[in-house]
Amino acid sequence: KVPSRGGAPELFIPIVPEEDVDFHQIILLPNSDSLLMAAHYQETVSAGRESTMAIELFRGGERSVVELPDRFHDTALVGYLQNRLILMQMGETDRQLWGLPFDPSAARLTDGEPELLNSDLDFALVASNGTLAYMPQVEVPKVVAKIDETGQETSRYGESQDLLQFPALSPDGSRLATVVDLLELWVHDLERDTRTRLIQDEDFIVDPQWTADGRTLYYSLGNHSILRRIRADPGAEAETLDLNAYRSFLAPDGSGLLVNRGGFQLQESGGFHWFPLDEKGELGEGREILAGFQISGRLSPNSQLLAYRRADGGQPEAYLTTFPDTDQTLQLSSGGAGTPRWSRDGTTVYYQARGHLVEVEVGIDVNGRLRASPEKPLFNIQQAGLARGGWDVTSDGFLFVKVLETDVEPEMVVRQNALARPLAD
Repeated sequence: KVPSRGGAPELFIPIVPEEDVDFHQIILLPNSDSLLMAAHYQETVSAGRESTMAIELFRGGERSVVELPDRFHDTALVGYLQNRLILMQMGETDRQLWGLPFDPSAARLTDGEPELLNSDLDFALVASNGTLAYMPQVEVPKVVAKIDETGQETSRYGESQDLLQFPALSPDGSRLATVVDLLELWVHDLERDTRTRLIQDEDFIVDPQWTADGRTLYYSLGNHSILRRIRADPGAEAETLDLNAYRSFLAPDGSGLLVNRGGFQLQESGGFHWFPLDEKGELGEGREILAGFQISGRLSPNSQLLAYRRADGGQPEAYLTTFPDTDQTLQLSSGGAGTPRWSRDGTTVYYQARGHLVEVEVGIDVNGRLRASPEKPLFNIQQAGLARGGWDVTSDGFLFVKVLETDVEPEMVVRQNALARPLAD
C-alpha cells in the first residue's frame, strides 16, 4: 500500500512462502476495507484442487477463499460490479465474461444463476461506478519468418496462425518446432512440407530446444515448472525430467542442462543450476552455478562461455561469464535486456533491449580475459512487425514470429452502467 500523495510503501498482504507464489488482479471493493484478489498457490498446497489459483477476499488482516462452482475454476478475476463478481472464463476457443451474484460482506456467492455477459472477449476491466471496458477478441494472423540483420523479411515458413510462439530450427535446418495455441508443440518438416503435432500438454509450453542430433526436443511447462523432453516423432510420449525447473536451457552439445530453480517454488534452492546428462540422457547431480531468482541463459557452442540475464531485484540485464568456473563476469547491457542467444559460430551474443535486437561481439583475449564490444542495435522489433513470444538464431539470420497485416482493427468498447441492459445490445 502506497499513499496517493507519495511516501514509503507499506506491506499490506504478506506472501506465505510455504503456500503462496504471488497475487494477481487486486480489486478494492466499494467499502474500501476489503480486497478481492486471485491467489496463486504452490503446487503442494494445490494438491487435489482443480487449479493452482483461487479467488480470495482480504478483510481485517484475514484471507478467505471465495468458493466457486466447479465450472468456474479456470477463470480470471475481472472485478466487482453491482453486486456481481465479474469473472473471465478461459475456453479453448473463446473467453466469456460472467457475472455471479456475490455478497462481499459474507465473502460468498448468493442465490441466483450466473449470467453470461458477453463472449469472444480478449480483455476486460470494470470500475466501481458501473463502467465496463473490454476488447473483443480479434484473431491476429502470424507466421514464422526469417529476418536479416536489417529487420527485413527474407523468407517464411508454413501457414499463418493466430497463437504462434517459440520458433526453434533444428541444427541441420530441416525441421522447425513451434508452439501453437499455448499448449501444443508442433514440428514442421521443411523438406517434405509435413506438420506433426507432437503433444498437447497440460500447461503452456515454453523454450522448445533441439538436441544436437535433431531427434529430441526439450521444453518447460510455465506455471507448473516442469521440465520435459519428447522425441520428434509421431506418437512419441513426453518424459518428465524435473519438477522444479521454471526455465531450462540445453547445452548445444547435449552434455547437460542449465535450470532456473525456484521460479515459482520460492525455495532456498533457487538459482541457476547445471545438471549433467549422461549418454542415456539421465540427469546427474546438479550444482549451483549462479545464486538468485529469475536467471535465464545459454552456453556458447563450445560450452566455455555463458551468456545470461538476471534481475537481482531490479531491472534485468545481460551478462557474460566463463563456464564452468564463472570466475570472470562482464555486464553486457545497460538499460534492460532479454535472455541472450548465441550466433552459431559462438562469436556474438544477441538479445532484445529497449525495443531493439542488439548484438555484442564477445570472446577471450590473448591474456585469457573476457572481452565484449559495445552494444550494436540491429533493428526495431515492433517496427519490423515482429511479435513477442520467442525467437531463434540461424546461420544466416533470425527466426521471429511476424504479425501479418489485417483489415481488422482492435477496438476498446466502453459501457457506462454496463449491467443495466445486455451487453450484446
